[in-house]
Amino acid sequence: MYPLGGRQNLFASRTAQASAPLEFPFTLIGDHLEGFWRFDSNQIAQGPGSLIAQCFDQSGQGRDALQVSGGPDPRPDFDTSTGQGAGVFVGGQFMSIDDTFATALGSDNFTMWAVLRADDTSGTVGMLNIGSSVALAISSAAWQMLRVGGGLTTDGSANTNPHLMVVTRVSGTFHMYLDGSEVSLSAPTGAINTPSGVTLMGALQTNAYFFIGLLFETGGVSRVLTSPELDSLWTYVRAHYSVL
Repeated sequence: MYPLGGRQNLFASRTAQASAPLEFPFTLIGDHLEGFWRFDSNQIAQGPGSLIAQCFDQSGQGRDALQVSGGPDPRPDFDTSTGQGAGVFVGGQFMSIDDTFATALGSDNFTMWAVLRADDTSGTVGMLNIGSSVALAISSAAWQMLRVGGGLTTDGSANTNPHLMVVTRVSGTFHMYLDGSEVSLSAPTGAINTPSGVTLMGALQTNAYFFIGLLFETGGVSRVLTSPELDSLWTYVRAHYSVL
């Protein structure tokens, strides 16, 4: 399940980036960056007891993503199809982040993103569910931003290519960006639940609607990124992940 010799590399400190030049998400530390998780091999570890895996939070907030027993762990494999480290979700498992992340992100004026590759777009799955309030998902072979009362669907169809997906909520209106360009949403406004409870990565609900594919990273900021910052995020992702 792990590449030969892979396990001993999984326990590096979460401060491993400290000596490297700051990339864009790290420049947001202390500036409303509420969570930032990379699924590369030096930021994910096997945990004790029933905890199978954890992905270290790089935001400085200490909100590590935890995966409990109940399925194969999201393993930081060197994926041969992309040539890049990633969390490999094969269905039947998810990771959770404690409720402080959803509360800190809030119900308006926030930004969330994910670098991912979906390997199955035929059903309904969740990549990132923020405190049972909003969720980045796939349904009916379309990218969706789900909220209370209905789905927000792009004009385009979901596919199995790697993508950067960014969602902002600005004064009650959602915007979605795919690989640096804004896409249309069928219903960009509407009420959402006040975020509460755990955030899920790899599932839409606890033990249901599992994502099948690769997660390279996810993150959330409790403010709206400016247009130059969104450009910087896309520039960073293209430079850091050779698959895009």
